Amino acid sequence: MIAIGSKIKEHRLRQELTLKDLSRKSGVSVGLLSQIERGVSSSSINNIQKIVKALGIGFTTLFEEDGPDNGTSHAHADHLKPNSVSVVRRDKRNKLLMPFGGFMELLAPVYNHRMEFIFFRYPVGARVKEPFFHEGEECGMVLKGRFKAIIGGREFILEEGDSIYFDSTIPHRWENIGDTEVEFISALSPPSL
Repeated sequence: MIAIGSKIKEHRLRQELTLKDLSRKSGVSVGLLSQIERGVSSSSINNIQKIVKALGIGFTTLFEEDGPDNGTSHAHADHLKPNSVSVVRRDKRNKLLMPFGGFMELLAPVYNHRMEFIFFRYPVGARVKEPFFHEGEECGMVLKGRFKAIIGGREFILEEGDSIYFDSTIPHRWENIGDTEVEFISALSPPSL
């Protein structure tokens, strides 16, 4: 599992930026940046997006461990274009601990694709505090648990087997409102991470 804070710190130091430099570029306070990097505080997805934008990296860069392939297999046959088929093995998925306590696993490689395919786990009580939005469309299905989607100020209660589709330019956020962990699978196009 990759912790967001340590990856942010790694990229900040690689660019020889101080916390103050990154704060000025991102609009996120020095104190909060320090807490995020040390893993003692979580932050909203919006703040994380501001930070990675200020660092000039994509959100998916936080998933990098061993380079773009990291456990994926690409089929190369005469009738297939290179990288037109990718397999991500269960034990090789890139995982990222999210600021609100849940985590996400990438079910497909994030490099040079037109969609994202993600598996989320939200522990009991986990919730994304600030709405976020991005270009494109998103859909998902609850595999386990009870989930609340707040999209454009409207609330939708989703239970096991329920699915949802929406325009992801509308501000949205999620909450686990049940008494068990939520497992949620999502597809987004174009990639927003």
